[in-house]
Amino acid sequence: MEPERNRLADAEKVQQLIDRAFTSRYHDVPEMLRLSRAAVDLAEQKHQELPADLVIAAWTQYGNALRIAGQPKEAEKALQRAAVLQTSDVPTQSHLFEVTANLYRNTGRFREAEQLLATALDLQGTIGDPNGEARVLNLFGINYLDSGNGATGTIPLTWAGATTSFRNPTTPDAR
Repeated sequence: MEPERNRLADAEKVQQLIDRAFTSRYHDVPEMLRLSRAAVDLAEQKHQELPADLVIAAWTQYGNALRIAGQPKEAEKALQRAAVLQTSDVPTQSHLFEVTANLYRNTGRFREAEQLLATALDLQGTIGDPNGEARVLNLFGINYLDSGNGATGTIPLTWAGATTSFRNPTTPDAR
């Protein structure tokens, strides 16, 4: 009973660190980095006992923190670490793709970002998450706008604002 209780406590602690890091992301970047690193350290220390999606979430948060802090090379390494881990949890997979797409957008790799966002949108469709679909469509629009393709960028933003029943905006049959 004690090992199970410790495992649950460790998982809860990792999740709390991730949540606190996410909450501090724009108003206290050093704290976000510290909390994200602590989540990764604990997740790696206890990775045999934790669900894979929680370890992936810790690495994804750390990668996002590094991206926000202007450390794209380190961010990419953290996100690659998350990507090699296996999970069947769709929201975890989609979030990793979304964060990685943001990194690619920030580093001018717009086409790669678009491909990841297309995958994330398809994943969101499999679980019927309209908020997730809207978030990904917004990211599509931001990616298009940042790439200098302003006219195309307004289409996903309009779709996201109006409805989330649309499919991948990169396919010819998207409406």
